[in-house]
Parts: sequence; C-alpha cells; structure tokens
Amino acid sequence: MKKVKSSLQIKVILVIFGIFITIGTIDYIIQMYTIYPNYIRLEKKEANTNLLRLKATIDKEISDLNAKCKDSSSWTDTYTYVQDRNQDYEESNLSVEWFEFLQINLHMILNNNNEVVWGKIVDPSFEKEIDLKGFNKEKFTQNHPALQFDPMDKPSEMGLTGILLTEYGPMLIASNPILTSNHKGPSRGTYIMGKLLSETVLEKIISQTQVPFKIILPGDADFADKFLSIKENIDRNDGTYIETLEHHLDLYAYYLDLTLKPAFIIKTQLHREITESGFGALRSSLGTMIITIFIVLVLLHLYLHKSVLQPINLLTHYVLDIKESRDFGSRVSVESSDELGALADHMNDMVSTIGEQTTHLAEANLKLQKSLDEIKTLRGILPICCNCKSIRDDKGYWNKIEAYIQQHSEAEFSHGICQKCAEKLYPDLYPVSDNQRNEK
Repeated sequence: MKKVKSSLQIKVILVIFGIFITIGTIDYIIQMYTIYPNYIRLEKKEANTNLLRLKATIDKEISDLNAKCKDSSSWTDTYTYVQDRNQDYEESNLSVEWFEFLQINLHMILNNNNEVVWGKIVDPSFEKEIDLKGFNKEKFTQNHPALQFDPMDKPSEMGLTGILLTEYGPMLIASNPILTSNHKGPSRGTYIMGKLLSETVLEKIISQTQVPFKIILPGDADFADKFLSIKENIDRNDGTYIETLEHHLDLYAYYLDLTLKPAFIIKTQLHREITESGFGALRSSLGTMIITIFIVLVLLHLYLHKSVLQPINLLTHYVLDIKESRDFGSRVSVESSDELGALADHMNDMVSTIGEQTTHLAEANLKLQKSLDEIKTLRGILPICCNCKSIRDDKGYWNKIEAYIQQHSEAEFSHGICQKCAEKLYPDLYPVSDNQRNEK
C-alpha cells in the first residue's frame, strides 16, 4: 500500500506553532513597550524623589543654620555687645563649647565698618581653631559674598544664606544684620555663622534620608573632565540629571555658591531593583504565558488530531485502499456524530453504490463480450473465381465459397434450390409458365 504523507497534520502543527509564536511575540511587545517602561518611569521617579529628598535635607541644614544666626543677630544683647563688647556676653554666648552645641564651625560678629568685633573658626572636630581664606579675622572687604544684602529689603527682612567653598570643603553660610529683639534698627553690623559639610554632617544627612550620596567639588581629579558636562546636563534637565547604567542609576544635582558659581555637585546612586524586579516579573509572566499557551496548543492539537486529523486520515487511507484493492465491500468506521461522521456514512453509502454499479457493469460487460465473441465479420476484398465462384484464402488456396464462409464466420449453410435452377434442372417437376417465357 502506498504510504500517505501526513501533510495536513504538518500544516496544522505549523499553524499552531505560528499562533504560538505570534501570541508570544505580541505579549512580549506589549510587556516590553507598554508595561516595562512603567517600571522605568517608576524607578526614575523614585530616583528623582531621593535626589529631591537629599536637596531638601541640605536646604533644611541651611535653614536651621539661618534660624540660629537670626536668633543671635536679632537680639538686644548682641545689639549692645557690638557697641560695648561686654565680657558677660562673650562668656555666655561666645564660648568654644557653643560651637559644638550649635554644630557650627564659623562664628563672626562684624560692625558696620566690616571690622571683626569677635570671631572664631574651628575645625570639623570642634577641637582646634583654624584660619580660612576669605574670612579675615580683622576686617572683611566690602564686596565679601557674605555681606551682599539686598539694599531694597527692610532691615528685618535682610539676610542671606548659601554656600562658600573653603579649604575644608563646602561651608553653609548664614548672614544677617544685627538688630534689636524687636527687629528694629538701624543695623549695627553683621552676624555670620558657618557650618562645614564635614563627613560627620554628610553621614547625618545620609542617616536622615537613607540615601547614600557624595559631594563632587569642581577641583576633584576624578571628575575634573566631567564636572562641566554634568552641570550642563543638569541645566538641560531642570536641575537634576539621571544617568542610566546597566545595574544602577547615577543621579546628579548641584548647588551654587554665594557668587552664583557652581559650589559642588551631589551624586547618589540607585540600584535598579525596580526594573530588575519588574523585568523578572515580566519574564515570569512571559514564561507562564508561554507554558500556558504551549499546554493549550498541545491540548488543541491532541483534540484536533483525534476529532479531525485522525478521521480525515482514516478516510484518506480508506479511499486509497479501495483504489488499490477495488474492494467495494469494505467499510470505514468513524465514531463521530459531527460532519466527519456524516461524511464517513455518506462515503460508505457511495462506495456501496459504486460497488453495486461496478458489479452490474461487470456483468453487462461480460454479456457484451460474450456477444462480441459470437460475432465474426468478413471484411475486405475477397478474390472469387468468376466461373466456379471459389474463394482464394490468404495462403493462396482456392476454397469453395460455402467452406470459406463457414470457416471465417459463425454462419452455417443449409442446401436448397432456387426457382430458376429447379426449372432448369427439373423441367418436368417445375414447368415454365407463359409469363416466365415472355420474360425470357
């Protein structure tokens, strides 16, 4: 029996596989271009929130420093001290212990001539007094950044805060005019406090925000070539810049000093846990979907194989078997009540009808062949003697006409005598009439 290629089954498998690939591709595209970007946006939002929280904490340090400065500058005792320099005020408010208590590193009182009435600067450990460039302990220049109040402000509203770079790193600065407790003037000078952003202060900020960060100064060797480019990126991105790397995000923001020049850049990192978790969830979802689709398609293939492919294959082999064996008595059995079952029943009826018609046709052909076998026909030109009427056969022998016809046909002869011959041979028995004589 000729083997039949299961091309229909292969086509069904290819269609199912195509559906599987199409659904998987569509789901992957949806997840990667619709869902996954949401994780990226959420991650960047959290990164920006961390950066803003850092800036808010540093701003609060400046605000707290300004509040301490304002409390001391707008105080009648300070207002009087600038004029009389009494020792009681110094012993009560300007001792070394106050630096550590107030968590400040710079404490200066200037009169209206910018002369230092009292001033000290201590190191970040509050253990020893130090000198800083730009903070002359005798007199400040008129254009000193800490003295540039807005002349349009009322004395009670005057004051400035900001950052100045020093040999010990960035220093938070608060500067206010010296007024009475009722914020009345005229001003008798300037009260300045400063706080170094030391490692201790930075660790405190990290503890408060739970966001590790570091400060990048314009002169840092590791960032000398990148400082300006980072600043430009920050300016282009409304004050913050996020650099996306494979496993983490680098976040940048910068502060200006009192001269409106870049003081430092704060840098923090955010491990990409959100996108990694999101990507893992997407992979799990995609894997689960692929497994589910695969199981569904396998079950679908099994169902189609049993309900469609197997009956069709059975019908195909049935038809081919009949073609080869000519056995119209065989029947195919398809256990199904659907269209394929009905097709099998109709095919059985059709084969039965074909069998019956074939049998009838064979019988008719047999009868026809038998009839044809009984018929012999003489055709062509027969050489016959013009005298004795003998016929010459293919071998050159002359045969009597009766013998030749009997040999080459189914005809047989019975002998009789015609009227003319009877009258000629037996005139006594067959007298000739007057009419016959006239005809002769």
